[in-house]
Amino acid sequence: MIRPLAWAAILLMVPGRSGAQDFLADSLVTRLPFIEPLCQELQFPVPSSSWDHLHQRWTGLKAGESGQIQILHLGGSHVQGGSFSQSIRKGLATGLPEGQQVQPGFFFPYALAGTNNPGFLRTSWTGHWEGTRAVRMPGEGVYGLSALRAVTRKPMASARISHRLPDGKNAPFQTVRLYYDAACSNLHPEPFGRDCPSWISVDTSAGWIEWAFDTPQEELDFVLLPSSPEDSTWQFVLLGIQFINREPGPVYHAAGANGASLRTFLGCALLEEQMEMLCPDLVILGIGVNDAYAPNGRFDAAGFANRYDALIRLCRRVNPGVAILLITNNDTWYKRRHVNQNVRKAVEAVYELAARHEAAVWDQFALMGGINSITAWQKEGLAKRDRIHFTPSGYALLGQMLAQAILQEDAPCSISQMTAK
Repeated sequence: MIRPLAWAAILLMVPGRSGAQDFLADSLVTRLPFIEPLCQELQFPVPSSSWDHLHQRWTGLKAGESGQIQILHLGGSHVQGGSFSQSIRKGLATGLPEGQQVQPGFFFPYALAGTNNPGFLRTSWTGHWEGTRAVRMPGEGVYGLSALRAVTRKPMASARISHRLPDGKNAPFQTVRLYYDAACSNLHPEPFGRDCPSWISVDTSAGWIEWAFDTPQEELDFVLLPSSPEDSTWQFVLLGIQFINREPGPVYHAAGANGASLRTFLGCALLEEQMEMLCPDLVILGIGVNDAYAPNGRFDAAGFANRYDALIRLCRRVNPGVAILLITNNDTWYKRRHVNQNVRKAVEAVYELAARHEAAVWDQFALMGGINSITAWQKEGLAKRDRIHFTPSGYALLGQMLAQAILQEDAPCSISQMTAK
């Protein structure tokens, strides 16, 4: 058995730029007998014109054409942790021309909300900030795409935020958009960096302010000023940040909150409105682990399917031609006591939804090895002791395999192979 640190060293190696065949995951899965190599590819229960169009656009980007592909990844702690998302971005970049990277778009500065922060987000601040999640405090106020809020009540509070790319450099941006709860914010954000914006746009009804700069910026720096000196109490509620560039290539928007379920996102009042601002071409939905986290036999599969159906329909209202990718639940245990059998029903529901909505499926459950495979992943140092989450090495491996599946244009393996487990 290769020790966990050895896996990390192998997975953090930078692959070549000649294409998806350079993925290290191809060689690693042969050393992990519990992984099902036939189950790495995307599954299409029915033909999908939206995915055909997406693959045409990927082909154009690889050939050096201009344009962008907007990717939105929604999920829970697997997304908030950041390792999974960063590995996907690194993997997708292998299919791009030399020098191009997958740029960040929408994200949330988790440290401002007092919760765990991905290593690629650097955040410092002054003043007191506190956070709430739609998971635990849905009635605390309006939530948006991130399902989180970072709140300060201190005039002159400030924040400095940068987003590192997989190569370690700070992601540049020429425009930045701050999403906030305009209805209850009377502190006004002002840029506080070296350069002044050349253009400022504000939409208080939608709840965002946008600053455009003449030269690329590598840090977002802002301070909060009172809108009126007559106010005796102040507040600013941050809902998310979006870096905007005009460079060709994919843009990766990540929105994940610990403990988030389908009910969580559907309860975010500004979800659809903020998603419209991104207008995604591909939506990756990795939601369901928290929905199915219940004693065996107490999982409401019908309710789960109905809520997932509502979220997919919301995505299609935003962009009727959007390609949808559904990631099945990974294998889990319930409270470290027993194998969570609910995952089987959740996987079945995902395949039925994919057939109904012409979506693709990445069957993470089958790929892992099926029921109770999380134990084998844990023994190899790829999953954590809670038998729900993965280690950085595990997320790196999964991210590479998912990126490879997205870039793969060959015919997928049969549904029967995927669901046999």
